Amino acid sequence: MSRKDKLKRSLLSNPSSFKWDDLCVVLEFCGFISKNSKDGMKFFHPESKKLLQYHKPHPGNEVRRYVIKECVAAIKELDNV
Repeated sequence: MSRKDKLKRSLLSNPSSFKWDDLCVVLEFCGFISKNSKDGMKFFHPESKKLLQYHKPHPGNEVRRYVIKECVAAIKELDNV
């Protein structure tokens, strides 16, 4: 099992904390295209036309709980398609 598979599995287990850099890796692994914007980071999935937009956490590297929930829901929705 690759590192990306392990990170995806970890995210899908709905953890209480998750690192921003790892979240970016998982979303790109799932087919999202990332793009920096003045408002943060956008993740676009071309096949489903799904757009996720979040601010990079600061000063730490842990994403907020609602971001984890939204990303888990988006990945599960893509896996069902």
